Amino acid sequence: REIQSEKANLTILIERYVPMCLDVLRTRFKKITPVTDFSMVQTLCYLLECLLTSKNTPQDCPKEWYELYFVYAAIWAFGGAMFQDQLVDYRVEFSKWWVTEFKTIKFPSQGTVFDYFIDNETKKFVPWAEKITKFNFDPDLPLQSVLVHTAETIRLRYFMDLLMANSPPVMLVG
Repeated sequence: REIQSEKANLTILIERYVPMCLDVLRTRFKKITPVTDFSMVQTLCYLLECLLTSKNTPQDCPKEWYELYFVYAAIWAFGGAMFQDQLVDYRVEFSKWWVTEFKTIKFPSQGTVFDYFIDNETKKFVPWAEKITKFNFDPDLPLQSVLVHTAETIRLRYFMDLLMANSPPVMLVG
């Protein structure tokens, strides 16, 4: 980052969120596959590169917009690989921990922090379900080539497109 105020703001956010997330993730939550601290921080940086654009955070924007996008990136960087087994859904547990630990950015009360994306125009959280397009069945297509979109497929596509546009490596786990 070139702008000094932006650097200072991001440094404050990193110091506020990253150490606590790394400490808690080492002991409290189970992931689908082992993910190193370095990988989670690198993912955070990749997501921030994609999200902190001049369109989303113009030079004269409120510093709260930086925190909004930072929190969103941190949730996915640190919580995106959480495991769900028959007894515990660690995504839900991570979400509960996040909203009780970090109160600056308010999430809607329904669902988890993973159920929302940021509307870049309004800077509000919107459910992924609102991005699902209406399914139109084409009887001429073979059934195995039909994809019915869900909030999960929309979410995965969003992050794949976001990251691939900036060219970092992308690996889907799960």
